[in-house]
Amino acid sequence: MTAPAQRGKRRADALLGLAASAILLAMMVLTVIDVVARYVFSRPVRGAFEITELMLVILIFAGLPLVSFSDEHAVMDFIDRILGPRGQRGLQRTVQAVNAAFMFLLAWLTWLKADRIWA
Repeated sequence: MTAPAQRGKRRADALLGLAASAILLAMMVLTVIDVVARYVFSRPVRGAFEITELMLVILIFAGLPLVSFSDEHAVMDFIDRILGPRGQRGLQRTVQAVNAAFMFLLAWLTWLKADRIWA
C-alpha cells in the first residue's frame, strides 16, 4: 500500500473509530437519561428506544469497516488448522465471493425497492 493510501486508511480508521465511540457514548447517555426520567420523574424520553435502535445501526456500520480492514472478524480457528495456508487462502476467497454476491443482491433489491417507491 502506498504512503498516501496508508495515511488515508489511518484517517478513515480514526474517523470511524471516533464515530463508533461517540455513538456508543450517546446510546449509553440516552439510556441512562431515559431510565432516570422514567423511574424518578415518571416521564420517559419520547422515542428513546427508536433513537437507540437507529444509533445501533450506525454503530454497526461504522465499526464494520474497521473490523474488515484489520481482518479481526470472529473466526473458527480449528478450521484454519485443518486446511493449512493454501486452503485458508481458498476459503478466504470463497467467503469474499459469497459476501460480494450477497452485497450485490442486497444492493439490487434495495435499488428495486427505491425504484418502486419513487416511481
